[in-house]
Order: sequence, then C-alpha cells, then structure tokens
Amino acid sequence: MQDKRFYPYLFLHAGIVTLWVILDRIHKGIANDGVINLLSIAVLLCYFNLLYLHVMTSRREATISECGWNLLSVSFIAALMYDGFSTLYTGAFLVFALIIGIMLVRTDASRGKMVRLLFGIASIILSFFNFRILPAITMLIGMFVGIFLDYKYINLKQVNILPIAQRKARYVLALMIPLFTVVLYCFDLSTLQVNVFFQLIMLLFEAFAVIHLGDMEARYKELTKYYELTNYIANEREDFSRLLHNDVLQDIGGAKNLLSLRSPDVDETKRILSDLELRVRNMMNFYSSNIFSGYASWEHIGYMLDAIKKLYPKKNILVDFTIDSEARIALKKDNSLEQTMQIIKELVNNVYKHAAATFIHLEIALNEESRLVITCQNDGAKPNDIENILSSKGGMLFLTVLINGNGGNIQYLEKDGILTATAVLGRKNEDITI
Repeated sequence: MQDKRFYPYLFLHAGIVTLWVILDRIHKGIANDGVINLLSIAVLLCYFNLLYLHVMTSRREATISECGWNLLSVSFIAALMYDGFSTLYTGAFLVFALIIGIMLVRTDASRGKMVRLLFGIASIILSFFNFRILPAITMLIGMFVGIFLDYKYINLKQVNILPIAQRKARYVLALMIPLFTVVLYCFDLSTLQVNVFFQLIMLLFEAFAVIHLGDMEARYKELTKYYELTNYIANEREDFSRLLHNDVLQDIGGAKNLLSLRSPDVDETKRILSDLELRVRNMMNFYSSNIFSGYASWEHIGYMLDAIKKLYPKKNILVDFTIDSEARIALKKDNSLEQTMQIIKELVNNVYKHAAATFIHLEIALNEESRLVITCQNDGAKPNDIENILSSKGGMLFLTVLINGNGGNIQYLEKDGILTATAVLGRKNEDITI
C-alpha cells in the first residue's frame, strides 16, 4: 500500500468493531433494534464518505485537523451504541470538537469543512438531551453537505469499495447478499451481532479498496515517468539537432566558403575542419548510447570523462575517479560496464550542466551484497537541489528509470554544500520494479 493516510481510519474501524463486541458481551449495548441498525448504517455511510475523500484528496497532504475531525465524527456515532453514554462523554467529545475546530478554522478552513464542523458540534450538543437518532442524522447530514460543497460528488461513480472491476461488482453483491442472509439465519444472531458482522465485512472491503488504490497510484506514477521520459528524449533530439546546426553545419559552410575563394585559404580550412573533427568525436562519445559497448575494460571510463569535460571548456572542474579491485572484476564478469558508464555519464554531465562545482569525486565499489555501488560527489550543491532532482523531468528522470528499471536504486544526500549521489546497481535475474 503506497498511501498510509487511510491507516488511522482502518484502525478506528477495527476499534469500533472491538468496542461493539465488548458491549454485546457485557450487555452494555443499547436495546433498541432500530437505533442499533441506524447507528451501524451511519458508521458505514461515514466510511463510504471517508473513502471518497481519500480518493479526491490523494494529490495533497492530509492535515492533522482534518484527519482528527473525521476520526472524531465516526467515533462519536459509534459511541452512541453504548447504553451508558452520559453527559460526561458528551462533554469530552465537545471539548475535543472545539479544539479540533479551532485548529481547522486557523489552518485548513473551507466552506464544506466549516459546514461539517458546525453540524458536528450541533450533533454533539443534541446528545446532551439523551437523543441518539437525531445526533447521528445531524452528523451524517453535515458530512454529506460538507463534502458536496467541496467536491460535489463529481466522481462518485468511480468509487468502488470492491477491489474488482465495477461491471463485475453487481455479480459479487448478488452472491454475497443471499450468503449473508443464510449465515445470519443459521446462527440466530442478535441485532448488534449482525451489525458487527456487517462492520467486519465493510472493514475488509475498505482494506482491499485502499490496497487497490495504492497499487493503481503506483502504476499511474510509473506511466507518468515513462511519459515524461518520452518528452525528455524529444527535447534531447531537438538539442542534438540544434547542436548539429550550430557546431557542425556552420563550420562546414565556413570551410566551403574558404575553399570557394579565388585564392582558397587551405590552412584556415584545415584548422576549421580539424577542430570540427575533434568536436564531432566528443559529441559522438557523449550522445551515443552504444558507443561504450565495444570498450574492452573499465579503464575507458576515464576516456568518457575526458569527452564530457571537453564539451564544457569554460568549466574548470577537477574530476577524481577511483575503483576498487573487486569492482573491476565485477565489471568484466557481469558485463555491466555499459550500464555503469551510462549512469556515470548522466551523473557527471548533470554536475557540469547545472552545478557551480570545483570538483567531482567518483567512486565505484562492491558492497556486502556484491552489488556495484557508484558514488558521485560534488561541491556545487544548493539547498533545494535534492528537491529539484526528485522532481526532474529530464536527465535525472532518465537516470532514475535506468537504475530502477534494472533492479537498482539511487539516493541523494546534501551536507555542507556537498551533494552525494549513491547508485546501487541491480544484479541480473532479479525481479525488476519501477
């Protein structure tokens, strides 16, 4: 489960079920079957609304005040099942409601939340007069009206408490309803026990639904990464096309014009073409994703670092590169040199391109799990660099997809202006996840 925001509600629901079981065992639950059914339905409707809120607010952080008010609302309705519910409990709920209400008004007020707050306080006040049905209905009305004002239930059809396709949910329900009826008839359960049974079923559905939503969100994030990666590749093609025009075609055109003169300037033409040959070779080493596959061993990483450095002649950055003996053997044995060089290329190029660094320290080693670990440090870090890297839709996104797609991971740490990127490569024949 990717999103843990619904965990408190699941734990509360489990607590409600436990409370009602205890009340049934010690015979402290209310005796009116109609009120029992209404309070149980009210709790189920509250959780349906909480699931809807969970879906609608998945793109923002949940505040403590909002979560606290939701927990208080459901807890209050569930507590009305207690036969000994007195003004003491009402006073305690009212105090907590006022505290959370003040926090809600000061930090996270909206029209819908204010309606839920006002109806909730009115519901608690009504319980002072030993009402049970009216407070529960008032709390429910406030919740429905508040959510409608904020979200208008526009995506209600997309909410499915069963972790299956919506078109198949009707068949599951058609099977479950007769099954539950037979079970309840055979065991001759009391009204409270029947409602506890339904609450347990709802609790299971909630857990399955939240797990399903977490899986769907992870899949959505994965697809978003690939979409952003295609944009990055398209931008790289545009940059490469611009580079060909500015650094290659113009020099070729200049050499052509020099040779077209009545007195061709052969020496200047040679100089232009020699410089062009060097730049094209450096560009070839940098842009080709397969250029490194023909290299014989790890020593050629140094050649690639020199090629990157020549692409940024105005940057005076000292590059230090070390590799231990075990990592050298692993690079040759596992045929992972190409992937390693691609990762180093992205890491080093990102420093040259974006950081005001004076040094880059590269280290390749083998960890205790016999995985290759690439560490890249530079002193050009700014306080918000890690946040920018994690939200990158360019080269660093490509780097993350490359490493995660091969079963590895990458982490970043900034301390005293030094940014450390640590990439752990995956081993072959491992399960690959992104």
